[in-house]
Amino acid sequence: MTRALYIAATGQNVGKTAVCLGLFSKLLKAYDRVGFIKPVGQRHVELEGAQVDKDVALFKCHFQLKEAAIDMSPVVFTRGYTKEALDSPQKAKELEKQIQCAFKKLSESCDVVLIEGTGHMGVGSVAGVSCARVAHLLNAEMYLVAKGGIGSSLDEIALNEALVKAEGGKLSGVILNKVFEEKLPEIKSYVEKGLKKRGIPLLGTVPYAPFLATPTMHDYAFLFKTPLIAGESKRFCHFTERLLALGPAIDVQKQLKKNQLIITSTGREDIVMALLASSQKNPDIGLILTGNEPPKPSLIQLLEKSSIPTLYVNIPSYFALEKITAFVTKFQHEDSVKTLAAIEAIEEHLDLIVRCPRPKKKLS
Repeated sequence: MTRALYIAATGQNVGKTAVCLGLFSKLLKAYDRVGFIKPVGQRHVELEGAQVDKDVALFKCHFQLKEAAIDMSPVVFTRGYTKEALDSPQKAKELEKQIQCAFKKLSESCDVVLIEGTGHMGVGSVAGVSCARVAHLLNAEMYLVAKGGIGSSLDEIALNEALVKAEGGKLSGVILNKVFEEKLPEIKSYVEKGLKKRGIPLLGTVPYAPFLATPTMHDYAFLFKTPLIAGESKRFCHFTERLLALGPAIDVQKQLKKNQLIITSTGREDIVMALLASSQKNPDIGLILTGNEPPKPSLIQLLEKSSIPTLYVNIPSYFALEKITAFVTKFQHEDSVKTLAAIEAIEEHLDLIVRCPRPKKKLS
């Protein structure tokens, strides 16, 4: 029988996709045929002529999976889907059937299938396909990714476990992610104590990997919903530093660092020229130009020649910085550097899940 591993999370931005990448890579070394499915998706892209969840595109492209993309992403919530589900009492049964049929196809060609959930255990419940419900339907081992912490993490685990139990399931284990290294021994010890009271094993404690949170200009283009005006070839450069450039150009030049994003208004051509002059010494900088007036064509030409990845957004610099600070980057299937970094950061911490035997229980 095909082994099914369902990876859910206590909420958004916990690092579920990164954990799935590392676990999938690990499974490939333990099984001959490994499949991937995201039963319920939200953010979608077009692949193989169908609208599929973006994480399906990520896994299919990176791991060169042969299974049909549509079978890996049977349900995608698009705009208006919630109202449609509420208006149609039969919708839940239709969605359940779509998911079960897709999973059955994958099971026929795979020894193990990794199932990625969407958000916390309750996401999808309005349409009758919550993470907890789908895991039960597919008779999957249920694992939960929680963010590194003690009290808040244990509280969130308890809430999510309640939904699993309500569907007749059981948590097979918890993975703590994004744990600060200096606090790792203490957090691991106390979370293990808390989980032991609930009969849940802690199967992995993953240190925080700062690089995985660094955005690219491609991410910022998505955030501001605007195309690059220069430096298209460097749209996947990662930026670990940010600088709101408001002072004299000479001071900005002194503050430049590697992998730094500069935010300044189009009216500060002196700063832009200083960046152009320094681009050879600092080849990995990026630029976001702001303000009511778009950059002059002559300035864009100079930026194109320098290959500095550049965006223009029609808002003040301060508001641009505010949006950037609040932004949480997601994985893109084109960003192979970040994908490989996630696999390397996660893979070594998940041996227990790979070795964990499949529980014996009959399909409902």
